[in-house]
Amino acid sequence: MQYAAEVGIVFLSVVLFTGVVSTACAQNASIGAAVGTNLTSNFQAFSRNGPAYADTQTVLGGVMVEWSLAGPVAIEADGLYRRLHARISSNSTFSVVTWEFPILANYRLSIHHLTAVLEAGPSLRAAGNLNAIHPSHYGFTSGLGVEKQVGRWRLAPIVRYTHWAPQPAQGEVRTKMDQLELLVMVHAHSLPNRHPFGSRISAALVAGTNLTSDFGITTTSGLAASQGPLAN
Repeated sequence: MQYAAEVGIVFLSVVLFTGVVSTACAQNASIGAAVGTNLTSNFQAFSRNGPAYADTQTVLGGVMVEWSLAGPVAIEADGLYRRLHARISSNSTFSVVTWEFPILANYRLSIHHLTAVLEAGPSLRAAGNLNAIHPSHYGFTSGLGVEKQVGRWRLAPIVRYTHWAPQPAQGEVRTKMDQLELLVMVHAHSLPNRHPFGSRISAALVAGTNLTSDFGITTTSGLAASQGPLAN
């Protein structure tokens, strides 16, 4: 069931992202990149008779595309890689790999020489390398930032807040539902045709799954690693 849910989330996210990209490239598209870090912890506070863990900051990044609508309104779709990382001791860590897919409505408001950016919309999330941790797959995102035109580029530092749905009742370690991220978006001016990279270059997204097992058959005297990052 968990595997099927992950496949479904990835497939839906790719379909939505591809649809927005295809539509945007037929209109006024702005394509770019995003990089940032988390401002809040990755996991909820946790205590037990055993080793505790401490959150660590990690870099997140990915691609974005924006479709300009009437006036100051636009639709933005991002594909962001984020690793939820924590440290148990000086030489022991664990991570959950996630992909975030926010689909946001943007509104711009000119203030002096800067442009304020307001954004809000749903977010989808796919996860892997779970370590017995099961992040929820959907939430709601809002953000506030400023944008500056630098030549043909737009530079926009943005603080985003996401409220994720409750995590399924599995495992002792739970991801934090309320998260803040600091992102810096860099994207080019609008590209008003179906060939934003030129007539000889095409862009696409690919999704799939493995048809063979990831690991060879092995036997061990214990299976503690399959029970999560804090298993004894």
